[in-house]
Amino acid sequence: MRSADGQLQHNAFALLAAGVSFVALFALWRGHHRLFLQAHGHTDAVMWINALWLACITFLPIATVLNISSGGQDRVSSGIYVAVVTIATGSAEVMGWQLRRHRLTPTDPEDADGRAEILSRALLPALSLVAFVVVLCAPRMYLWPMVLLLAERPLRRVLAAAGHSSAPD
Repeated sequence: MRSADGQLQHNAFALLAAGVSFVALFALWRGHHRLFLQAHGHTDAVMWINALWLACITFLPIATVLNISSGGQDRVSSGIYVAVVTIATGSAEVMGWQLRRHRLTPTDPEDADGRAEILSRALLPALSLVAFVVVLCAPRMYLWPMVLLLAERPLRRVLAAAGHSSAPD
């Protein structure tokens, strides 16, 4: 039997993966929570898209276990993990678009056609998609391409400063 220190050392990769999964789940939930805090109703489409988002949230720990069991060097398990995050971020943005389209969330009066908002909100799914392609092309990078998602807020601020969006998060 191993000591606690030995167990921690032996399972360092699994613990790191669990920590990354927790941070990903928290970030996805926080965005979802913010979106629905502003909403004053929903549509059937939003409910179905939300079901897809919830399926992703439910599946993410399973994708984490797949990744751990492969040692993090498997293109398929890493691809599944990043694909789940990509689908979750994309579905959240589609929900937001649906809510704004049906005037169930506040809109920016300076962005009458919503194009600036769509551009700003497309950043996270686009960065997730780039990370997905990189993971598939370079599986030895493990999930490091997910670091690209950290660029979303700075890029959103750059867009806001350039006048393409008025409300960075």
